[in-house]
Amino acid sequence: MKFLPIFPKEKFSAENNKKIYHITSSATELMTRYAWPGNVRELENCIERAVILSTGGVIHSYYLPPGLQQERSGEGGPAKRQTLQEVMDSVERELIAEELERTRGNVSRAAANLGISERIMGLRAAKYGLKKSRPPQNPDHH
Repeated sequence: MKFLPIFPKEKFSAENNKKIYHITSSATELMTRYAWPGNVRELENCIERAVILSTGGVIHSYYLPPGLQQERSGEGGPAKRQTLQEVMDSVERELIAEELERTRGNVSRAAANLGISERIMGLRAAKYGLKKSRPPQNPDHH
């Protein structure tokens, strides 16, 4: 189902005068895991909403409808409604993960790009279990 997130985005990008360059991995994951009971029409509505809400040419998972967000719980029963804190943590985790990926794990650059201190970035990356890289150590310097 990897084609799902790409299918109608060009159509809605043109209709809404927006250019979408990237769909985040978390948004792609949510869309590919979702059952799509409304089939194509539901998918089109979902992507149109995400295109309209998007900024900077990127569709993030938090632009997707709440029904898809609730699928993250993945417990098989009725989707549990997320608390504000759970939603905020999810958004924060996604932004930090994407920035670390974009900067190839460079914590100081990622922190600067997000407007937070390197210390806070390190704490948040640890909180969410995100990988970060350290500058290579020179074995000649002790």
